[in-house]
Amino acid sequence: MWRQCSTLVLLIVFALLTVRCAPTESALAQLPGQEGNKGNVTEPTERTTSISSPGTQQTPETPASSAPATEPPSTGPAHVPGDEAANEESAEGAEAMPPERETVDPATWPSYEDNVLHFSISYPSGYVIKRPDDAELTQLTPTPLAAVYFYSRQTAESDVAAVAPPEFAIRVYENAERRSIESWLAATGLASRKAGWLMEAYKGKHVSGVKASSPNFTAPGWSVYVAEGTRIFQLTPLGTEAEAMLETFELAR
Repeated sequence: MWRQCSTLVLLIVFALLTVRCAPTESALAQLPGQEGNKGNVTEPTERTTSISSPGTQQTPETPASSAPATEPPSTGPAHVPGDEAANEESAEGAEAMPPERETVDPATWPSYEDNVLHFSISYPSGYVIKRPDDAELTQLTPTPLAAVYFYSRQTAESDVAAVAPPEFAIRVYENAERRSIESWLAATGLASRKAGWLMEAYKGKHVSGVKASSPNFTAPGWSVYVAEGTRIFQLTPLGTEAEAMLETFELAR
C-alpha cells in the first residue's frame, strides 16, 4: 500500500513539472533552430504617426535630389578662348597706327607778299618771318639771290633758334641760262639722279615744278623747285602746317 501511494505521488509531481516546463508557442518561435516556424508568426509592423496641430495642413516631405548643385551664372563677361591674343593684337595695332594729321585751315591765315621777288604765301598766325642778310646767304652753296624763312614762335624763341631749320624756307636762285630744273639742279650740285635723288613731277594748287627727295638728308629730306623766267624758287616745308603753306605759294606773274 505504501509503495502504491509513493508511486502515485511521484507521478503527480512529474505531471506538474511537465506542465510547468512546457514551452509556449511564442517561446518556441524565438528558440534557436526554429526559423521554420516563423511562417506561422506575424511580426509586428512599425507605424509612425505624424501628429499635426488642428488647422495646419501637412506638407509632404520632398525627397532630396541626387543631382549636383549648379553654380549661379556669372555676371562678368564670358570668357572666349583666344580673347587674350585678340586683345594683344588690337593693342599692338593701335600702337602701330600713325597719329592723325593735324587739321589746318590756310584760308584763315595771313598772307605774305613779296613785291621784289614777286610771290605770295599764306602762313599760320604767330609765325615769325626772317630775311637772312648777305653774310648768311654766302654760307650757302650755291648762294641764293634772296631767301625768306618762316619760323613757328616755339622754334623762334627756343635756345637753338640760331641753328634750327625754319618751318618753311624759300630760297631764290639765278638761272640766267634758263635751264630745265633737273639740268640746273645737276649743274649746281643741289640734287641729281646720279647722286641718288628721286625726281618727281610736282603739281600744286598754283604752281608746278619738280620734287627732289633723298633719304640721305635730314628732315624733311625733300624740296620743291619751281622755275620762273631766269629764277628758280626752292620751297622746303617742314611739318604739317608747312606742307599746307606750300599749297598757298603763288607767283605774281
